[in-house]
Amino acid sequence: MPLPGKALEPRLIARLCHEAGWRDIELVKAVAVCLSESNGYPLAYHDNAGDKPSRDVGLFQINIPYEKVGTPYEKELYAVEANIARARGLYESRGWQPWYGFTNGYALSTDWYRPDGKPSGRYLMKALRGVANFQAELFRVSPVPLFKRPSPPKS
Repeated sequence: MPLPGKALEPRLIARLCHEAGWRDIELVKAVAVCLSESNGYPLAYHDNAGDKPSRDVGLFQINIPYEKVGTPYEKELYAVEANIARARGLYESRGWQPWYGFTNGYALSTDWYRPDGKPSGRYLMKALRGVANFQAELFRVSPVPLFKRPSPPKS
């Protein structure tokens, strides 16, 4: 099932994260984490079951208690700028710990393929290209071409 709305391009995510204060390698990490969490969809959400049900909301999948689902608080977090600002605040207080895509290593994987043969590395590659193209805009130079994924390894 497709996610609602339209995904933001990594270049735009890079620009917005830069405006929120991320720089250098942390900017690349921010874009990769964002992509690993929501694939760039501002309206993405994920319901978490368990003893304390909650919902992850928006670009950076900001976690909210289930009591706040359907409230103006949740609605505000679907706004791109508000979600990124909240993510920046979390990052400043806790580093990358709140994001599963970072803590499990998936956001920054450099392997093109996982040991099970499934594609990997796409978030980091998209983030690198997005940041490079954002920088290209700043310096008014040509954008970076698409990365070509190699064929999977033969077993």
